Amino acid sequence: MSDDRGGIERRDEFALADLDAAVGIVGATVGAAFGPLGSILAALVGPYAKFAVTRFMELRTSVAREVGLEDQELRRRIEESEPLAQMIAEVVRGTVESDLGAKRRLLARAAVHALKDDSAVNVEAVFVRTANALDTIDIHVLCCVAELQRSAPGKLVEPQQV
Repeated sequence: MSDDRGGIERRDEFALADLDAAVGIVGATVGAAFGPLGSILAALVGPYAKFAVTRFMELRTSVAREVGLEDQELRRRIEESEPLAQMIAEVVRGTVESDLGAKRRLLARAAVHALKDDSAVNVEAVFVRTANALDTIDIHVLCCVAELQRSAPGKLVEPQQV
């Protein structure tokens, strides 16, 4: 793939060695700029950056595979629709930030559905915003409520006293 800014060949995929090197450079730069505090910040940012890139790459691969479109066609579809572009940006943000694999898969599924069906973009955007607003504890509570509902359908469950 050619870069319009100078014809430089760029790879779409990062090798882990390249990513480790980039994280190391960022860590060294931050460490040098902020002294001892910078070393602590670099130690925190480094692993997060690696997880973020890995999660993004997994999202990109799974969505492209499910939608069945080449990169150029995916880009064109996203660039042509502002609501779709905003929804995809929220999917990426949620995917990069979430430690929950199930949440990342749900976000990817919403992106696939919106990319396959233009009329689904608004509904999926609401779903993505709602999913992104949930933290791990929120999801745990919802799972508990669902379990209670399955174990006693139609019955009002009294809250437990703490």
